Amino acid sequence: MDMPNFDEKKAAAGKQSSRSASATSGDWPEPFFEEKGSIWYQPPPKKNGENSEQIWICKAFRIVAEVVSEHGDNFGLLINWNDRHGRPRSCTVLRRLLHASGNAIAEQLADGGLDCNTGASGHELLKQLLNGVASSNRMQCVSRPGWHMIGYRHVYVLSSGEAIGAIDGAGVVLQENIITDATQKRGTLETWKEEIAAYAKGNHRLALGISMSFAGPLLDLTGETTCGVHLVGHSHIGKTTITACAASVWGRGATTNGYIRTWSVTSNGMENVAESVCDGLLPLDELAMVDALHAGTVVYSLAAETGKARMARDISARPRKHWRVIFLSTGEITLAVKMGERGATPMAGQEVRMINIPADAGAGMGAFQNLHEMDNGAALAVHLTTAAKSATYGTAAQAFLETLVEKAERRPGTRPGIFITSRRHSAKSP
Repeated sequence: MDMPNFDEKKAAAGKQSSRSASATSGDWPEPFFEEKGSIWYQPPPKKNGENSEQIWICKAFRIVAEVVSEHGDNFGLLINWNDRHGRPRSCTVLRRLLHASGNAIAEQLADGGLDCNTGASGHELLKQLLNGVASSNRMQCVSRPGWHMIGYRHVYVLSSGEAIGAIDGAGVVLQENIITDATQKRGTLETWKEEIAAYAKGNHRLALGISMSFAGPLLDLTGETTCGVHLVGHSHIGKTTITACAASVWGRGATTNGYIRTWSVTSNGMENVAESVCDGLLPLDELAMVDALHAGTVVYSLAAETGKARMARDISARPRKHWRVIFLSTGEITLAVKMGERGATPMAGQEVRMINIPADAGAGMGAFQNLHEMDNGAALAVHLTTAAKSATYGTAAQAFLETLVEKAERRPGTRPGIFITSRRHSAKSP
């Protein structure tokens, strides 16, 4: 690793840095300064008048904005930098960490590819530096994707951190540890319509899967709750293809480096998974992969929409996780059969929350009823899966969300960002 050589950095007599406390343009409060792509600390001269050796703090970064959570707490600084591979990165450093012992801040930055001094004195100087900077920019930090109220506006935050509905895309930021590339995009909306959506005509199960993708963002806006469908049937019938097409609405229709998740998680792990796709679609492939002991618990955990109360290392209460999702599950067996492997029987509430639908459409072509001039069901499945994985994905959800926000803004007789909901429920701030 190319680290600065301390011996080559000697202080000039009486050298002082006339820096302001606003570091948005690389200015730093005295006695910190930036030089040759790094941030340094200039100690005062020694008692005998000799120059003190400058201390390297870390590679250079920029202060973007002061941030605060949607609940009015968790004040912090949004900073950005280029990581060790030259890629732009950002994260929110909470101001409470400035008063914590140890290397929590340096650890957070180093995890994002920002080289930092590994010594205890370097860690303390980094905290001192961040404590002395400020920004006139103000942003709201949110802890999960999905719908959020920013002022009087409904804003949808994608898992990539992009905020749909925010004025000029500004004013809201997703916590760095939540950001993923799940909602990646490729191709155009027109291509997605031609290569995937058009084949839903006459294919009821494919139409159902794709429709469920668009239903996720409507849950909160209509006051509805988390629910799901389980496509059950033998292998090579088209279940995974339908899941891939549904996932392509949001991102790459694949399990590896894609938007599809698997059932091989615990109930605790499912909380993280569900929150990461809040107000969207949660595609879960192959029910057989979950432990029979935890299968029913995972379904209940999803439907609860709220994670368990937990404590942090300092015994303080961690914020509970929250989500609303539509989940599309696949498997060769039902939940009842899976739970029966451990001698358990599903309760009525579990089966209601995950409705079984036969994947076989009964037309002799697996999950399909209309081949759209393809030779057979296998050929159609290959076409759809290839398109969802490699050709076109991630554009439909964004277009849908942009339309939702636009129509809400034009709704007569309502404040901007407030949606008309069903009589049984009223819109509430996430």
